[in-house]
Amino acid sequence: MQGSQNTKTGKSGWSMSDERAFIENLLCSRFNFFLVFFSLVLAGAVSTSDPKHFKIMLTLGAAISIPFALTIARAQRKLDIALDKHLFLKDGHPAKVLNDECGGPSMRKWIGYWIPLVCCLALVIGAVLAWCGCLTSSGG
Repeated sequence: MQGSQNTKTGKSGWSMSDERAFIENLLCSRFNFFLVFFSLVLAGAVSTSDPKHFKIMLTLGAAISIPFALTIARAQRKLDIALDKHLFLKDGHPAKVLNDECGGPSMRKWIGYWIPLVCCLALVIGAVLAWCGCLTSSGG
């Protein structure tokens, strides 16, 4: 059985490179879905003329976005571990070669941590301000 776990040796047909590719694809899919969801929440909130719907839209958007952002952060953490603690340590591995040639700090944390955090904070702050009466929608 190819790809199934051999319990005696602990070996499988799945390598760390395969796991990295899987996690990276999962991270990108989740991030893209998150951006679409965030955009739809914002579009819905600003297009409504009813203040009650505006508040509800921002509040529900924030409440749903936070768990999405947490799953993205977990996938990012797994990707960081796969790269930093495994693949970047193997001399000659394509991931290490490319990382060494790129130089400078990695920008991958923007996708997994910073952009979702900023989006969630924007929705939370928007919802709080909306409920306080400091933020209103001009849509309609």
